[in-house]
Amino acid sequence: MPPCSRPWTPEPLGRARCDRPGRRRRDADAPVPGARGPSAPDAVVLRHRQRRVPPRRRPRGTAEQQIEREVRWLPVFRESLSTTVPEVVAVGQPAEGFPHRWTVQRWIDGQDAVPTADADWVGVARSLAAVVGELRDLDPTDGPVPGPTTSGRGTPLVTLDEHVRRCAAATRDLGDTTEPTAGLDVDAALDLWAQAVEAPAWAGPPVWFHGDLTPGNVLLRDGKLAAVIDVGCAGVGDPACDGLPTWTLFSGDAREEYRRLTHLDPATDLRTRGWAVFFGLTAMPHHHATNPAFCRTARRVVDAVCDVSGHR
Repeated sequence: MPPCSRPWTPEPLGRARCDRPGRRRRDADAPVPGARGPSAPDAVVLRHRQRRVPPRRRPRGTAEQQIEREVRWLPVFRESLSTTVPEVVAVGQPAEGFPHRWTVQRWIDGQDAVPTADADWVGVARSLAAVVGELRDLDPTDGPVPGPTTSGRGTPLVTLDEHVRRCAAATRDLGDTTEPTAGLDVDAALDLWAQAVEAPAWAGPPVWFHGDLTPGNVLLRDGKLAAVIDVGCAGVGDPACDGLPTWTLFSGDAREEYRRLTHLDPATDLRTRGWAVFFGLTAMPHHHATNPAFCRTARRVVDAVCDVSGHR
């Protein structure tokens, strides 16, 4: 199905069928309300007539560039990766009711890769590590440059330091008012973050990364890896962010297998731990009221990475 040649106005979101609660997708790490940051919520995904429609983009330049990224690079990923990735079947044009571009993508059946899922987690770790390796092997020429359009993924962590510390202060202020933030050792997380910021930078050539391998973007079917979705943060740069599943998805043997197969050297591993702190601390101020389940995941990640790193 070619891109729409003329505007097509979807049914209002209130009428669209969404038969899986929680399938609305948003970036995990929006900036603190009232302040600009490296990323912000810019998509809602609904299932409608057996299709995934439409990522409703907010009116900002980076969202438009994410549309271009999906259209240009998803076909490359589909040909090169050993797992399923989304397929763009149409590009909607601005129209009355929604004055921005959006995409229609085929629905992919599967369940989010949450820790409670019944899965062969070591097998999932091996399959996902293979996908990360395949991404790194892709030709990086003309790939998206890390920065605002990748929500900071692939950039040196120091560029995100102010944002993380602002989110940490907001998380500390929440204190015992929410379950995910009650008793959270923000100081320990910031100590680990500071070490990650000071870690040696990526010394290799820029490589492709997905950038957002969190439970909602990794799908399982029959206990195995089924798909990787949402390339809104993908780009070419430091691949440390793709070590994030070490903390967001895996534990025990699966964690060690993923770390081994993604060949994380000590400096990259430390930066990956920084990304885990980033994931956790930036989630709390923005989603504690609207998505407590997501914040519980973020809390689990912060606790795990601080425990293993000796910052507790």
